[in-house]
Amino acid sequence: MSLMNKKGFTLVELLIAAVIFAFAMSGILLMFINCSFLDQANRNKSIATIHAEFVMEDIMEYMRSGDLVPLQNEIDSGVWNWDSVTICNKLGCTSPCVLNSESITTTYVTATNPLDITVTVSWKDRAQANSRSLKLETLISKR
Repeated sequence: MSLMNKKGFTLVELLIAAVIFAFAMSGILLMFINCSFLDQANRNKSIATIHAEFVMEDIMEYMRSGDLVPLQNEIDSGVWNWDSVTICNKLGCTSPCVLNSESITTTYVTATNPLDITVTVSWKDRAQANSRSLKLETLISKR
């Protein structure tokens, strides 16, 4: 039997296959990490939306029994600047729903009827340490 009739891979062929495999796996790993960051960013945005909607609904509930001037005074005094822990407790959240460095502020445009109210939720993404914010704006008038 001659040396040329043996079947199998050479060391060079195995090294080339290993390099191609490592390159493909690094691309898949990079895609997985990127999807993980996007998932967390979308989760944070959903939580911020829930918190802003809660504050907005609380203001709307107040308006059913109140007037615009007391509402403006309470916004000025910070009554409507909720913290996320209080919101989570009132919503009965079972999973952690507090964002990193979250702050919720409520502002209005003075001397307008209907009253232009903006709820801003600001936070920092844990993965990218970027500051983000979400604003909900509505017009409220007393009937």
